[in-house]
Amino acid sequence: MTGEQDCLDIDQVYDLEGQLEEISQIILNEENVQSYQTGRKLRIKKKIEQIIHQFENNYKLKLKTEFKWKMHTLAIQKFWTKMLIKQNDWDQNNNPLTILRRNKSQYMDVIVERLKYGFNYDSDGLIAGNCYQTKKLLNLKIDKESMTSWLLIG
Repeated sequence: MTGEQDCLDIDQVYDLEGQLEEISQIILNEENVQSYQTGRKLRIKKKIEQIIHQFENNYKLKLKTEFKWKMHTLAIQKFWTKMLIKQNDWDQNNNPLTILRRNKSQYMDVIVERLKYGFNYDSDGLIAGNCYQTKKLLNLKIDKESMTSWLLIG
């Protein structure tokens, strides 16, 4: 490797840009990312440095520090854009109002039981029984689906 590279050819630019763009998708897939978590920037930074180092070794060049920082910025911007989409999806599915709507029928059942029997052991027993029955039905459904998928795979 001799001196710092002033100019890359177009194929090298596309190669580097493609590799940097893949970082965000790799991290989102590897970690099954649903929402933003602290510490993820450090992992991205390390992956970017690995890709740049590998790029320099593959093409036997030495990139300028300023150019490397621009590549860091580009990769983080691409990750940030994809992460914002993931975060918005997570927020929409997990905000209190959405959770309330999703569980409306269960909450209504609890309210009906409380109005019917009051706050006593009878209503507690009915509510617990309904929760247990719902959980049992859900587990049966999950077992049936997993058994069906297992049979399809096997």
